[in-house]
Amino acid sequence: MDILAFFSALLLLTNGVVLTVKSGFFQFKHLGIIFKVTFKKLVKSKDFKGFKAMALALGSTIGIGNIVGVTS
Repeated sequence: MDILAFFSALLLLTNGVVLTVKSGFFQFKHLGIIFKVTFKKLVKSKDFKGFKAMALALGSTIGIGNIVGVTS
């Protein structure tokens, strides 16, 4: 089972590196813009709707991943 886990982790890491290089490091180049657009309304208008939506989306994604991981 350890060999399978090692190769799965290696496959995921390799896939992430390949896709990052093929996309031209998109997630790193535009990180400032992404945060600026996401949190601009939150800082200016003290409106937490955008932040709540983002937190809910992240929480549900991580939660579902944990549930699926436990049942596998």
